Amino acid sequence: MTAPRNSSRRLRSLRYSSENMEGTGSWDVLEWTKLDQASWSSSYSNLDCLLDSERITFEVQKVHSSRHQSTKNPPKRLLQVTGKDMRIIVYGFRPGTKQRRSLVDALLRCSNLERVWDLYAFTCGPSKFGNKNPKERLLNEYFRLLGKGSLRASMNMIKDGSFSVSNDFWRITDLNSNYNLCPTYPFALMVPKSISDEELTQASTFRAKSRLPVISWCHPGTGAVIARSSQPLVGLMMNMRSNFDEKLVASFCTQLAGHKGAPR
Repeated sequence: MTAPRNSSRRLRSLRYSSENMEGTGSWDVLEWTKLDQASWSSSYSNLDCLLDSERITFEVQKVHSSRHQSTKNPPKRLLQVTGKDMRIIVYGFRPGTKQRRSLVDALLRCSNLERVWDLYAFTCGPSKFGNKNPKERLLNEYFRLLGKGSLRASMNMIKDGSFSVSNDFWRITDLNSNYNLCPTYPFALMVPKSISDEELTQASTFRAKSRLPVISWCHPGTGAVIARSSQPLVGLMMNMRSNFDEKLVASFCTQLAGHKGAPR
């Protein structure tokens, strides 16, 4: 068997097929850059941790060389990380350093957070939003997506309900301003311009918790969108349908929304 070269003092990250790794006790599948003749055996100790949406297993490997191996090539320390997508990454460490322990401690620390504020989304750096009002920030984002970036939201605009801006494809509606239509949706919704508020109300009755299809993001130029909604209430046996819901879903195609080019 072969051993990795010792020239680099950096952590070495190696990837290989998980199915090649299945049930093996040797490191034949490692793709080292430079290989020296040696024989290997492995001893395993597993550390498991649970991330928010992904289970990752750490296997700390100590690789022993044979009696015939040169003293110039000391045994390596390996750390194997198995991801949720079955990809496996192996890090190689020089002996006598604290790099492996530091990496394991960092992985365990990041995977067992005590507070939600310790998540990367909150610790990656200071917020780039100067406006702390979530309603104003939402409207400003809608204005940007509609190509109306020159407009700036204000509390007076929100109180007066004068934020119903539109472009050729989409519009902002205040139908949910009191959260009566859908308590789990924001006060302002971006929807197809061709759909009236009455049709939106009818379509919401066909969706779980009234979460009708609304726009989360749209391309300012082409009108292509990413929309969100809950499941339709078709029933198990009845196979029910809603003309209002089908019309709303169809209107997300920019060709039906008034776009003259090819459908997106």
